[in-house]
Amino acid sequence: MKRETVPLGTKLIEQEKELDHLFSARVVTPETLKATVAAISITQAQLRESHLKYHLSTAALLTRNQMQQYAGLRGYRQPDVPLSSRKEDHCVEVDQLAAAHLASVRTKIADLERLALELQRIISCCHGGGRIANCRIVEALSL
Repeated sequence: MKRETVPLGTKLIEQEKELDHLFSARVVTPETLKATVAAISITQAQLRESHLKYHLSTAALLTRNQMQQYAGLRGYRQPDVPLSSRKEDHCVEVDQLAAAHLASVRTKIADLERLALELQRIISCCHGGGRIANCRIVEALSL
């Protein structure tokens, strides 16, 4: 799996860096944005498909009991069976769900912190007194 997914992950990171560069260098156009995002989407799809096909091949090797254990470890659960009704089960699944939510919240916080820094940078470039038609803040936010 690594031989297949690591190069795709590396490619994806490079594509994201290129997109970031286009914005930071202020050379992004609607055309380059569309082409770059389309290329990133293709790479993301290839990486996801490559990763998930190994889950399929793993599932084919497991017994039914092993598959249930595997699903539990992966954090999968049946949506029609609420966790609160499974009082005798171990709380590993709840811990995994909470950890996943925590990771998601931390990612969102990091994204918001980056956005705040960028907004702060844009605001600091404004000298005021000009017209909205020439406003760098409006220009930056409309990209």
